[in-house]
Amino acid sequence: LPDEGDVIMLGKNTRAITDGDAWLKSLDAIGMVTARAILIEGFSVLQNIAMSFTLDDDPVDPRVVPQAGALARDVGIDAPLLDVPAGKVGPEMQMRVHLARALALGPKLLIAQHASAPLPRETVAAFGPDLATVAQARGLALVAVTADDVFARAVGGQRLELVPASGELRSPGLLKKLFG
Repeated sequence: LPDEGDVIMLGKNTRAITDGDAWLKSLDAIGMVTARAILIEGFSVLQNIAMSFTLDDDPVDPRVVPQAGALARDVGIDAPLLDVPAGKVGPEMQMRVHLARALALGPKLLIAQHASAPLPRETVAAFGPDLATVAQARGLALVAVTADDVFARAVGGQRLELVPASGELRSPGLLKKLFG
């Protein structure tokens, strides 16, 4: 708990969360898209996505295959890649697996934490709009935390910069807007 003040998350004061199960349930409202999340490289892309729903992964519980397959399609993973081990697909597809997993529990807020960092530069400009489109189609708020101007522009929306000395968020200056 905070030493002082309140943390309001999606309209609810976190001080009102009284037990561990309720806290974990509240976290389902936030989907994190980050390369820091673990992918099991020896498991297939489908197994990695299905783990969001069940730990029955070998074989994948047939009841979750349609959900996992739909998530894969929604984030741009083609069906032939579903059987490929996650460690054998490229960084862009791995990030799309992370995105599918972030969406699995029906969050209200999607946070992309340096999502472009592991991506080859030539894929960043395409991944950003895909991320924004998926969030918009699901009616999700999207916060992209990034130091990558190309990715920030590709995601779109309002851009803010963090001022480290004060913690203030402000609009980038005119020169930054014009020249990145």
